[in-house]
Amino acid sequence: MGGLLLGTLATPLLGVLPGFALLALLERFGGLRAGQGWERVGWALLLAFSVLPAIDALAIRFLDVPAAFAFRIALALVALRPLTGIVRRLDRIPRPMLLFAGLWWLVVAIAYVDVDWNGRLYQSLVVVDLVKHAAVVESIADYGLPLRDSFFARAQPAGYYYYFYCLPAEIRWVAGNLISARMAFASTLFWAGFALPAILWRVGAEAGLIGEGRERRFLLAAIFLCFIAGADLPFILIEHALNGYTLPQVELWSEEVRFALTSMLWVPHHMAALIACWTGAALLCRREPGWRRTDILPVVATGLCFGSAFGMSLWMALTAAPILAIWCLARLWRGDRATATALILAGVVAALVCLPQIIDILQGRSDQSFPIAPTVRSFAFWWLTPAHPDVTLALILLLLLPVGYAIQFGAFTIGSLLFLRAHPGETRQANAMRSLLLIAAIVSLIVASFFRSTIINNDLGWRSIWFAQFPAIVWTASLLHTLPGFFMRRGGFRILLLLGIAGNLWDMAGFRFIRPPHFRTHGPIPGTEPTTDFSEREAYEWAGRHLDGNLVIQHNAGLHPRVFNFGLYGRNRPGIADKDAILFGASRQQVADRLRALQPIFDIPMPLTDMQARARTQGVDFLLMADSDPSWKRQGTPPFLGNCVYRNAHACLLPTKAPTP
Repeated sequence: MGGLLLGTLATPLLGVLPGFALLALLERFGGLRAGQGWERVGWALLLAFSVLPAIDALAIRFLDVPAAFAFRIALALVALRPLTGIVRRLDRIPRPMLLFAGLWWLVVAIAYVDVDWNGRLYQSLVVVDLVKHAAVVESIADYGLPLRDSFFARAQPAGYYYYFYCLPAEIRWVAGNLISARMAFASTLFWAGFALPAILWRVGAEAGLIGEGRERRFLLAAIFLCFIAGADLPFILIEHALNGYTLPQVELWSEEVRFALTSMLWVPHHMAALIACWTGAALLCRREPGWRRTDILPVVATGLCFGSAFGMSLWMALTAAPILAIWCLARLWRGDRATATALILAGVVAALVCLPQIIDILQGRSDQSFPIAPTVRSFAFWWLTPAHPDVTLALILLLLLPVGYAIQFGAFTIGSLLFLRAHPGETRQANAMRSLLLIAAIVSLIVASFFRSTIINNDLGWRSIWFAQFPAIVWTASLLHTLPGFFMRRGGFRILLLLGIAGNLWDMAGFRFIRPPHFRTHGPIPGTEPTTDFSEREAYEWAGRHLDGNLVIQHNAGLHPRVFNFGLYGRNRPGIADKDAILFGASRQQVADRLRALQPIFDIPMPLTDMQARARTQGVDFLLMADSDPSWKRQGTPPFLGNCVYRNAHACLLPTKAPTP
């Protein structure tokens, strides 16, 4: 908890304050009209999380982490003068905003803070993804870029998107042991969370969807809707009644459509990429008509936004590319050559910025299979549906698509339909941003419905749908902000809002409580052995203080389908993380071969010299043995315990080359 509190206080200095310097630069030399008061604060927040990630990545790549940190500090110092002027003109913070901010911090704490009790460690369900986030943050903080593969020790760089992790890596680097990689990441996502209602607000304004004098009400409506999920809850209750399974997240009853609150908790890097795309579009729409020399800087900033989006989420960028291409053609058809030209130039800037990462992805991914495949999006019980359904099943799924989306969008389905009915086609095309909202929604639904990614999960289908969710939230907010109390008279809409709130409450409970032995559920489950987890965390923390970070520490990678503690608490990467260690680019064959070579060490009692020799052949320097390993259980008190360089009641760090490190 202390690390999260400290990170929450430190992140604005490095992560938010530099945005005010960028805002002042764009206002002075780029002609940006950022408005007054809270509107300018919103722009600064958006620029900080949309422009700076690309600059960060280049600075770390070609210089180092200290250089990137120094650049952010310089921007923060430059920002002090314009910030002073902005603060003097700010109105009092509305109480609802303070309430939502406090609630958001509490949500982050519930999701991310470990609970220790009497030598037992209770982890949140979010560690399923946090293991990756923390490992990447630690890697960048210690070794910079190109990114090392944190799940499979090898010489090639990781073929993965990493821009979002640069800021928490700088926080981790400067704070040392005061803020762990996990809490640096959590602090960053906390502040990035404010950028989502900010960009909803700015897009609504650029689209002309905010009533006269109702700017603040629209912002409050957008914030409120960020705490609303879809209408999934009844369907996981139906599943429980049918087969006895209780899902820890309401979105898991079908192919995932996850709304704002839990998306920011699970995948803030994807959400930051979405925000960067829309920020770039808003910058283009903010320009004066025609073309001027002052447009050069906003175009470069837009290109950096798009470059950041690619560097934070390949899947978001792949969806944004056809959306922006069609938007460009639409502007040309409308005679808006200046916007189309600016969009093309911004794309060139983005491509140049992303070139180092594109090279890393090409070099770092060993599998030759194409990462995207055609499909028809599954509906209920999606995990039972084959990846390539036959024609009959495909037709059934196709017919069910509208039903599935209507349920999963919940209140936003009604909000969007009412908006579209109230705004005829010509009105929806009235300005550039309105047309982009409609284009994004249509293209997003096509991509999410008929294409899937093939690397572990369907991240393309789960993330691309956000380009339809985003317009749905904007359209719904445009309706609600004109109504007293944000509520329509329609009882069905109110029920869907309540279901959305209840769905998020279920998800929060699922982070901590919905797991065996109390519930039957699907998917990887953390915290099944809390005493061993506590001991392994202590062992990794000892290793972080006493061992060279380049040494390889190998845990039991085959004990569970997914393994977490090495990335959550360790600085040293493993030889292999688990059975799904292909995430950063290792091939399935490489993973299978190494797992086959190392697994007998943890499964079968064998002489110490044989254990060490087998581990050395795979480049392993230390073995993390735990009492949950089958070999330990079979022997009771294993003879290798006398050779540990670190040992506690449930875990042992065993050297493979010598009795001492």
